[in-house]
Amino acid sequence: MEGQGVKSDSKAALNWFLRAAEAGQVQAKANAGALLLMGAPTDDEKQKAIGLLADAAEAGDVNSLFNLGVIYQQGEHVPQDEAKAAACYKKASEQGHYPSQSRLGYMYAHGQGLPKDRVQAYLWLTLAAQHGIGTALNALEGVVKAMSADEKAEGMALFNSWRSRTVGFSGPGRLVPIPD
Repeated sequence: MEGQGVKSDSKAALNWFLRAAEAGQVQAKANAGALLLMGAPTDDEKQKAIGLLADAAEAGDVNSLFNLGVIYQQGEHVPQDEAKAAACYKKASEQGHYPSQSRLGYMYAHGQGLPKDRVQAYLWLTLAAQHGIGTALNALEGVVKAMSADEKAEGMALFNSWRSRTVGFSGPGRLVPIPD
């Protein structure tokens, strides 16, 4: 895929990812699903890609959860479903995926796909902002302005309890076709 030691060839990479995915390799499922969606996929390829991403997400792959969240939030290749998007972002957020935390916080702040909740918005936007997600910091400023003193105290307490549980995500390289 990246042309390390050979010429970069996305078709060959996809074939290898699919072979590894068929053998049950989670990251290969995530990469194959993402790679299929990067081009101009046929309807069959879209469904296969979403199935691969869903399998990888079910296995806990945070990038697949994020990609599925974006797909559902934007209604790309599937009917738009903000509740499903929020559920995907929440699962990834709880594992420390910063872009998902930012999106989940935004959805809480605006009541998209779940009830509007400034305390939850504060929690997830703060977790994302501490890792340099600029859009989270911008959204957080607006949320804080609207919060009562009690909401701020509750939000800070939640943040302190979650901060140590979501220390961050790191792992092998994955393809993320959808910008966050």
